[in-house]
Amino acid sequence: MKEVIFALFVMCVVINAQAQRTVVQDQPAAITVQPVASAAVCESNGIITIPLTATGTSLTYQWQEFISSWLNISNGSVFSNVTTDTLTLTNAPSAYNGRQYRCIVTSNGECSGPVTSISATVTLNLNSAITVQPSNATACAGSGTTFGVTATGFTLTYQWYENGIACVNDAIHSNVTTATMSLSDVTGLGGAVYYCVVTGACGSPATSTNATLTVNSLVAITGQPTAPAATCAGAGVQTMSVVATGTSLTYQWYENGIACVNDAIRSGSTAATFILTNATALMSGYQYYCIVTGTCVPAVTSNTITITVNAQATVLIAPTAQQVCAWAANSLYLNTTNFSVTTAGPDTYQWQANPGSGWVNATGAYYTNDTTATMTVTNPISSMTGTQYRVQMTTAASCVSYTTPVSMTVNPLPTQPTWLIANSAADSVNFCAGGVTMTLNATQGATTTYTLQDWPGLTPVGGPVTGNNGLRTWLNIPAGQYVFENYDTTTGCGIKQSQ
Repeated sequence: MKEVIFALFVMCVVINAQAQRTVVQDQPAAITVQPVASAAVCESNGIITIPLTATGTSLTYQWQEFISSWLNISNGSVFSNVTTDTLTLTNAPSAYNGRQYRCIVTSNGECSGPVTSISATVTLNLNSAITVQPSNATACAGSGTTFGVTATGFTLTYQWYENGIACVNDAIHSNVTTATMSLSDVTGLGGAVYYCVVTGACGSPATSTNATLTVNSLVAITGQPTAPAATCAGAGVQTMSVVATGTSLTYQWYENGIACVNDAIRSGSTAATFILTNATALMSGYQYYCIVTGTCVPAVTSNTITITVNAQATVLIAPTAQQVCAWAANSLYLNTTNFSVTTAGPDTYQWQANPGSGWVNATGAYYTNDTTATMTVTNPISSMTGTQYRVQMTTAASCVSYTTPVSMTVNPLPTQPTWLIANSAADSVNFCAGGVTMTLNATQGATTTYTLQDWPGLTPVGGPVTGNNGLRTWLNIPAGQYVFENYDTTTGCGIKQSQ
């Protein structure tokens, strides 16, 4: 009896499920509360969470990190919960300070695509660390000096030490609990050793390296700079040097009264030897001197010297790329092109070619006038297409420069057509009787034109009467000798063929 009742109950449930169907509408993903990182913690010591709130049907989450681009992250030593609504970073090292994170939220319904949150930035309080150590100092007796450090960290404090004993502010020492300690009078302190202990809220205290104080004498220049030999613009090295005595010397070179800085031309701007590499023609006549500074005043200024830079050839009109037709015995046109340059001075020239294996002087059967401003290339062959050309220019001061390479394109000749002669009375050269029909099998592209001319007058006979299926037919041609001209309007190349 129980089995019968259970069967009826199951049947009722099935019938009721078929009769009543509930429609649930999928909700698209939407972020209602954007992510914000929790408060900063010390690097490698603490937990940071980045929560967000989203609505939608069957949501999934994927957190991303931005370094140089946005990339998905996975659970690991630093990250956890990367596919939930709250990303967790545990004991993140300093490299994670300032990094950005966002979340891709996806609804598994069919209403919309994924949505992306705004980014949240992680802030870490860095451990105490000294990034710039104190330098040794040299001072004259009766003068002062300073010792300094540069440090990173959170809520830093400083304490300077002299010969292992904590300094206190007095008539000589000041700012002993700051990043830079001052000594007003170094008399009697020669050889003293100084260091700083930096303490912060995160990590262990950091102790600087030792810095030693030296008391020394005045600066003197014992060797003055001399003018270097002239160079060509954009080529060559010019060196200027000063010799000085003293301790802890510093140097600053000046160009026309302005302090030099190292760049593509200038190097050693703050050294005893100053170098100009590939100076420009505009720098000819520039003046240079050096100021040498030590711990004791005054600084000393060297003699002034002047440099000479000879100009390279000035190109007024540069060579341009050229096109020419490939050479053939029946070519219509002269297979010649010119490469030219115009310069401002009385320069000498040598044209050079680079067929792909390196630059060589353009000499040989194809080239004429290769040591003049205009070089001629005659009867080039197809394999010379793509060859690059430049001209080597030499000034009266023996300065050598080159123009920007340009290329030569050797265009092919049109394809030779095939004659189909309807009148058997014609031979391959002359028509012995009038009324001959001449047909040209010319299936070449639309850019090719065809002209029949009498010989030797080269008077066009006229266009073909018919032109079906690529055939060009001339009717009733008088007896005589003819030349056929095949010309490609795109490349400007053509050939003649006797018939």
